[in-house]
Amino acid sequence: MSLRSDIVIGRHGSSTTGNIKNKTFTIVDELAEHTVKKKNIASIQYSNPGFQHKDEIRLLNGDVLVGNVIDDPIILHEHSSDTDLAMHKNQVLAIMFGRELDI
Repeated sequence: MSLRSDIVIGRHGSSTTGNIKNKTFTIVDELAEHTVKKKNIASIQYSNPGFQHKDEIRLLNGDVLVGNVIDDPIILHEHSSDTDLAMHKNQVLAIMFGRELDI
């Protein structure tokens, strides 16, 4: 059986799966503030000092928005524990949306 899940990767390598409950994410760049519906996002990569200086939202259409994601906290409904987890963006390295998992 497969299930479509979002995957959250922590800054220290841990990961968890479930469904992100945030309906939109907002990124601010030098031009504007962009609010994007979750259903249009492929992944979010948060800044990582020494490697990547800004946050990136990769859209399903191939566009990339670069700036500062201002949504905090990120709410994940974790499948394994059937609970909601509230994570701050400084705890998260990346989010991959709607990945198919075998369970």
